[in-house]
Amino acid sequence: ENNQFTTRLLFHHLLGKDDIEWLSLFAKYELNNEQKLSLVFIRELGAIDNITYRQLNSDITTRKATFDLHRMCQEGLFELRGQRRNAYYVAGQEFVRLNSRGDDFNGRADDLNSRANGLNSRANGLNGRANEEISRADDEMYGANDEMYGANGEMYGANGEMYGANGEMYGANGEISRANGEISRADGEMCRADGEISRADGENGRADRENGRADGEISRGDALNSRGDGLNSRGGGLNSRGDGLNSRGDSLPLELKERIKQLGKRTDPKEMEKLIIDLCNWNPLSLKEIAKLIKRKTSSVRYLYLNKLITQGKLFYTIPEMLNHPNQKYTTKKKQ
Repeated sequence: ENNQFTTRLLFHHLLGKDDIEWLSLFAKYELNNEQKLSLVFIRELGAIDNITYRQLNSDITTRKATFDLHRMCQEGLFELRGQRRNAYYVAGQEFVRLNSRGDDFNGRADDLNSRANGLNSRANGLNGRANEEISRADDEMYGANDEMYGANGEMYGANGEMYGANGEMYGANGEISRANGEISRADGEMCRADGEISRADGENGRADRENGRADGEISRGDALNSRGDGLNSRGGGLNSRGDGLNSRGDSLPLELKERIKQLGKRTDPKEMEKLIIDLCNWNPLSLKEIAKLIKRKTSSVRYLYLNKLITQGKLFYTIPEMLNHPNQKYTTKKKQ
């Protein structure tokens, strides 16, 4: 059992693109690698202490760790809680302020999505208008062609009358002139139709550009939504955790209550260890909770019982990543 070691792999050991983007929010502070990793650690677990900070890099000394953490407090990124060996650090006001930018990104993404939807609607309207212009131009072109063919028919009829009767030649020439006028008008209609078609093509091109712009805005909005969600889904507060001793004391099984009542000032150590194990098997408990239930000092409970039971593998930490975590509890179930 002594030939064992423990490897801790947290999310901050495998920083992804979103983590690097999130750390860029703190670029102005010019933090070293360990300080950046400590930001990610607090975002994941809510707190960090000097011992855990040194584990981020085995070359860091206690003095260097203290200096780095003190600077984080000066910048408003961390806040110190507890004293001496029980001291630990939680997120400071500046950390919370910068981390809240994820909500701003979400709002901006929603605005961009709304704008993209508006552009889509506008593009659809332009498409419809362009199609109407094309249909109208086609109708006018076909009408002009019909008039041209009719004018050609009249011209051929006039020529036939000219060859058929010399006496009616002058009348036929008049008919020819009228036919030529109709042809000119038909050509004018065709030119106007061509102009309408060109304008409609221009409207189609504009609609395509609006569609492309709308797609770009939608993609940008989706990217910001993803980032904002990635930023919002992460982190944890210490406020949602607590001792909850009063409510647990009321629900304590009757058998455990009776054993606690029978405790004396000189209770057998084996009996006390068995009671602590049964209490932690009933529910994960903190050092203060255990001490209050069995009416002993926290220092005595830690050094006389808990350290021994942890070493023997009869009890386990609920947060093995940081042994002095403010929400640390003891349980009989090993964390997987």
